[in-house]
Amino acid sequence: MRVPSFMVSSRATVTDAFIAWFLALGFTAPGLVTLRNNSFPRWRWQTGAATLVAIAAIFLFVPALSHMLAEREIASHGPVGRPTENEHILAGGKRITGFLVAADEADSNTSVPTLPWSKFVEVIEMIRLQNEFGPFLNDLVGKTPFAFVTGVRLDARWHQLLYIAPLELIEQRDAWAWKLTLLPRQSNESPIFRRVLTAERMP
Repeated sequence: MRVPSFMVSSRATVTDAFIAWFLALGFTAPGLVTLRNNSFPRWRWQTGAATLVAIAAIFLFVPALSHMLAEREIASHGPVGRPTENEHILAGGKRITGFLVAADEADSNTSVPTLPWSKFVEVIEMIRLQNEFGPFLNDLVGKTPFAFVTGVRLDARWHQLLYIAPLELIEQRDAWAWKLTLLPRQSNESPIFRRVLTAERMP
């Protein structure tokens, strides 16, 4: 009896499939279930939320606490008086931030951060500070050393200003406050940038 050609091709196809399946078994191993060993525990969303709340609390309460401690320290001294246009009461000590500007040929062996005059001019011109505060470099030529500082006023609701001041403001860190006598502000000068004529330690 002759077998139809379509049956031969079907059998060959089925046979080839079984042979391929049998050969594939030789390249496999018995089925195993592998569990991942997660050495790092996963954080729950509650833990992440608690961390964010803690960080926000730090940003909110630390400045308030610092302000409260500063006010307590100020209250332990005498009254600072009422503010005037050309006389400021500036918080001293570590609340003053800045550096000295010295002549290029001056000795830089000092514990206070110091910038040579040429570098100071380069920085001021690079950041275009005179565009904001008005021209002031020409008035400072030949007047080194001086202090370039920023500080907080105690007599005007903690306003923070920038000053060109005598060296004592940054050298004498044990002063709790300074009484500054300022040069009259020019019409083209910024109100947050002032030049100091004299500085007197507050008792």
